[in-house]
Amino acid sequence: MNDGEAPQPEDRIENHRPYQYLAAYVKLRNDISEIWYDKSADALKHSVEFSKLIITNLQIINAGGLLAVPTVSASVLGLTGLNHTERLLYLGLPMAVFALGLLLATLCSYFTYRNYLAHAHTADAQAWRSTLEVENALPNLALDRIEQTIRNLEEIDKLQLGNLAAVQNNYIRVLVCGWLSVTCFVAACIILALFSK
Repeated sequence: MNDGEAPQPEDRIENHRPYQYLAAYVKLRNDISEIWYDKSADALKHSVEFSKLIITNLQIINAGGLLAVPTVSASVLGLTGLNHTERLLYLGLPMAVFALGLLLATLCSYFTYRNYLAHAHTADAQAWRSTLEVENALPNLALDRIEQTIRNLEEIDKLQLGNLAAVQNNYIRVLVCGWLSVTCFVAACIILALFSK
């Protein structure tokens, strides 16, 4: 190319094959990563929202029941003039069941958070895996990079097994704690109804 002449298409860097591979690689890597990182962010957002939902529903009904026992027992159920032992039985038992329901609701909230956190870790690991797979597909990748990528993929597979186990275990814990919390609320209400005169 002489001075003053316009650059020919074959002289432009965009037309060099290695540049095209690199540009396609960067674009593909960003596109794939963005999908999984968005899923990770969504999972974390859901963990916060769902934990708040559990707290506002299960904890409020059990805490409300716990606080209402003295008032309800005296005015509605007619449990006035009780001695200390009767008070412990008629008031203490339902209050203890409401308190247990409150504790279970708190555990349910915690396990829900852990469940969505495991979902977020799963999405992060999948994003890492996707970028490594794209990188591994690049032409002329050095042999030591290929071996490192294979080791990283094996590590990701182990992480994913742990993440999936955490998702399943926490999901079961959420269900058990949530239903037990509801059961405690219903049981305490039944106990109060049975003790009424």
